[in-house]
Amino acid sequence: MPKLKEKSVFIMDNATLHKGKTLQELLQKVGHYLVWLPKYSPDLNPSKKM
Repeated sequence: MPKLKEKSVFIMDNATLHKGKTLQELLQKVGHYLVWLPKYSPDLNPSKKM
């Protein structure tokens, strides 16, 4: 994290390993933002468009 720009935005999916409080607290503590994708987002997945 020391090489990241200040106030970076992390966009996370809903994988179990991303849901840990430790990761969330660490990112927020150093001034980064955390944004969660919707649980099911076919609009964000080009392979789902037909």
